[in-house]
Amino acid sequence: MRRRGQPIRGADTGGMTTASFPGLRALLLWISIVAILFVFGCSSASWKQSAGIIGGNQSGVVRSRFAKPLVAKDTDASYDPVSAGIVTFNAPSSGASASLSSTTGTTVSGGTASVTTTANGIASSTPHTASATVTGVNTRATFSLNNAAAATLRGTPSALLATINAGNAPAHAGGSGSGGNEPAVERRG
Repeated sequence: MRRRGQPIRGADTGGMTTASFPGLRALLLWISIVAILFVFGCSSASWKQSAGIIGGNQSGVVRSRFAKPLVAKDTDASYDPVSAGIVTFNAPSSGASASLSSTTGTTVSGGTASVTTTANGIASSTPHTASATVTGVNTRATFSLNNAAAATLRGTPSALLATINAGNAPAHAGGSGSGGNEPAVERRG
């Protein structure tokens, strides 16, 4: 009678068995399970992935809307978009953070769901992280957001008005997230 871990008679294994390689048995079992799942039509929902595709790495002035929405994408194992997926968006509950237009969203045919964000009233020199998770997926997408302090204009109102009327408008404080390069005052003919 053959003992466990010994080669089968007549098989030329060179004396090696599955016991010769730790973890080989587990690997073979895993491969068998994966093969069975695919043969019998495993649901693609268990193979979903998610990623944040738009909206990270942006700054906004406190109490102002960030320029870009936060957009999360839900895909299956083949990176095909998944529609009707439920996405949950979160922002920090304290400190510099953002208020979200909604905490949940449903993905559209392109696999995306989005929310708009507004910086709360707390400025910070370091970014905070908002996140999105898809129901049934263990990973989360993250978005880095920074709440910048509002710029203050110094001087009397009449001095500022005289500066603007002379065509020397002060630099715009930004807040639209576009880099702050837009003019503070639009001149009309």
